Amino acid sequence: MTWPIRATLPPKPKAKYSNQVLWALAGLMLVMVLLHLIRIDKLIPVVADTLGNVGAMWFVATVVVIEVLAMPYLLQMRLSPAFRVLSGVCVVFAPLMWTWLAIGAHGNGNSIGELTSYVSMPSNWLVVTMNMAWVSVSVWALEISNFDEIYNNSRRSKA
Repeated sequence: MTWPIRATLPPKPKAKYSNQVLWALAGLMLVMVLLHLIRIDKLIPVVADTLGNVGAMWFVATVVVIEVLAMPYLLQMRLSPAFRVLSGVCVVFAPLMWTWLAIGAHGNGNSIGELTSYVSMPSNWLVVTMNMAWVSVSVWALEISNFDEIYNNSRRSKA
């Protein structure tokens, strides 16, 4: 049995301003991924202070891939339903990973490397709060862009 993969347009958003929110998040995610890719040689040692060398390599590789995979959803590109769900999940999972690292590194005095080596960001309550706000805005953006309809439609098509 084969399933044809068809690129579809995103569903109609719940709010009129959802495009602006998604584009603002896309801009933030683009800045983050460019910072991480341009200075990846400095990012891995910064994260290694908290996670160790092997953990830092896996964390940085994973978070960069997730940030790149989040971009198609934020830019509202024509995507297959399954990839739209994956990309939407990545919208929340990228800031969630940075929040997890900030909470795990809280109090050790080492930079978490969220802004690579350009700005030293030792984990404190402000960094954790800003990352939690990023996660909250990402969840809100999924809500106003009608992600639940996308998810429910993809589940119905498999049944």
